[in-house]
Amino acid sequence: RWCGRKHNEYVNKTKNQKFDLCLLGDSITDMWPGDLFGKYFSKYNGTGFGIGGDRCENVLWRLENGELIGTNPKVIVLLIGTNNSGMNTAEEMAYGVTLVVKALRKGCPNSKILLVGVFPKRDMPIEKGKTCNAIIARLDDKKMIRYLDVGSKFLDKDGNIQDGILTDAVHLTRKGYEIWGDTMSPLLDQMMKP
Repeated sequence: RWCGRKHNEYVNKTKNQKFDLCLLGDSITDMWPGDLFGKYFSKYNGTGFGIGGDRCENVLWRLENGELIGTNPKVIVLLIGTNNSGMNTAEEMAYGVTLVVKALRKGCPNSKILLVGVFPKRDMPIEKGKTCNAIIARLDDKKMIRYLDVGSKFLDKDGNIQDGILTDAVHLTRKGYEIWGDTMSPLLDQMMKP
């Protein structure tokens, strides 16, 4: 699926649509409720490049095969890595995310990257996500790359995922998207400024 309709749609969007903000990632990025996407991102001329099931290597392939080539968004919001958790260690997940960040810096050198840490989910140990995120947080250079931990907002005081955040093991409820949007907005506002 990721190699078909959606990828072709995003290549076409790359060639024909001007956007100042791009959300890049997997199904969690792809499944933003339309009204909430509009609430948080329409003022930035935002668009989405999410594909369900994508792992880091899939996003690398997409970038190498036409997506975002020649574009110059002010900010790219990147959330990727959760689908690598079943087959990769935390360190390997972080390595994959790092490669995607490097590819974006090379392909869109004038774009800032808002790197969102991998969210907690029910089919991955919380510590695995924390380990991955601790590594990728080091990519934050306070200039072109900023790291943001949203996932900790999904946890209760005991470190467990709160009720009402996930629809299944992985995907966010409306409440989860609102927490993501509210948590990200201050930093995104800052990054979108010249």
